[in-house]
Amino acid sequence: MNVLLYIFIGAGFGCIVYAAARFYKKQAAPALDEKEQVTIEEQAGHLTIRYRKADFTGQCIYDVIGEDVDKTIAVHTITLELRSTVASLAHWRREDLYEIERHLYMRYPEAEIVWQSPMRLLLQDS
Repeated sequence: MNVLLYIFIGAGFGCIVYAAARFYKKQAAPALDEKEQVTIEEQAGHLTIRYRKADFTGQCIYDVIGEDVDKTIAVHTITLELRSTVASLAHWRREDLYEIERHLYMRYPEAEIVWQSPMRLLLQDS
């Protein structure tokens, strides 16, 4: 009877150690499936965007949007160009540019985004 009690206590202790080890391992390891963050900073119509270790700068062009009573000033066009080296774009795909555009459209829904070279070439490739 005592042997059975020791087996249950040992199994319970083993489960606690296993759960603690999995918890600490999960906390320490970076999550690979998390997307990298797009950081957007705006100062006086100039944008600075950072995504996947590449820096972009841009300029916002404002325009009056709406009818008579509902006129508002909003960003009409955003022109973006690469600030980092072209080598920082290694392993980039169109989806990366679409991710940046998605974040920009969330912030500026009325804006048209214009990419300068070499990013425009990445979008044009089939």
